[in-house]
Amino acid sequence: MSAHVNAPVCIEEKRVFSSDDLALVDLQKVPRHVALIMDGNRRWAKQKGLPALMGHWEGAEGLTEIVRAASEMGVETLTVYAFSTENWQRTDEEVDELMRLLEVYLV
Repeated sequence: MSAHVNAPVCIEEKRVFSSDDLALVDLQKVPRHVALIMDGNRRWAKQKGLPALMGHWEGAEGLTEIVRAASEMGVETLTVYAFSTENWQRTDEEVDELMRLLEVYLV
């Protein structure tokens, strides 16, 4: 069974999941495997008048919070789609920065 949920994470206001929020979760209903598609970080930055790279860094920070919350809720597997084949068409600077983000957050 799979469900599509479009739930934006707001880093700017730090509204990810508090400990109180997590306490309300029925742990019997938490999925074992959750997949996330990182999308919209550049658009978010553009709307805020910020460089695209800032959007990517904010997205990475948000993902850190999601990983923490998923772990606390008992999610066994978290799959993150963070870089698509289309991303190779971006500027060298942006691709390099995305690779640096992966290195910083995964290594």
